[in-house]
Formats: sequence, structure tokens, C-alpha cells
Amino acid sequence: RVNCADDANLAYARCRRALEAHPEIEGIVCSSENATTGALRAVRSLGVSAPIIGADFNSNIALGLRDGLLCLTVVRNAYACGYMGVENAIRLSSGKSAAVKKQLDAVYVDADNLFDDEMRVFLFDVD
Repeated sequence: RVNCADDANLAYARCRRALEAHPEIEGIVCSSENATTGALRAVRSLGVSAPIIGADFNSNIALGLRDGLLCLTVVRNAYACGYMGVENAIRLSSGKSAAVKKQLDAVYVDADNLFDDEMRVFLFDVD
């Protein structure tokens, strides 16, 4: 396990060191977009094939999926996360308790479903 404090540069440096010190590493699991981006950079820079399971989405992650470096990424509904945060902030600032917990949509994305219509709302800007 490599702790990266959700910093892409730190994730890169720590993943790279771990991969150099332990070539037997069979895969990397990331818990954020920045960690995934850093891990992808480390794997690319070393030219190794340690598959990555990522979190969230950006253009680097899309390229990692395309290139087979990323097995899949788990993407949460960013709109719902932001909406719930604002909803709770308004409730708390007006003296109410935070809203009850709600389930957020999340999907896994791999190279096979990256461009499927139902993934558009999770991955790409909506016009």
C-alpha cells in the first residue's frame, strides 16, 4: 500500500519507488483521481506492466484505459457529490442537522465501456 495523501506528484514518487524496490508487485489499487494519475505516470516511466485499478476520471485515466495500463476505474457521480455537499452546508448553516445519508451512483469503467452512452454523464462534460 502506498499512501499518497491525494497528491499526484507524491503518488508518482512513492509508486515509482515501490515498483523499483519491489518488482514483484502485481498491481496497484488507487483511491482517488490524483493517486491514479500518479500511479499511471510511475508505471509509464518505468515501462512496467503492473495493472492499476483506479478511481475517478480525467484524460490521463482515459489514456491509461486505452493503453491497457488501467484495468478499470470506479467513477462516482460528481454532480451528486457536489449537490449533497451544498445541501448539507445549507442545512447546517441554518441550524438543522445534516441530511440523512444517501447512496451515490458509481460505475466501473474499463476499455470496453468507456464510450458507451450511459457512461457519458459520469465521464464527459454534458452540453
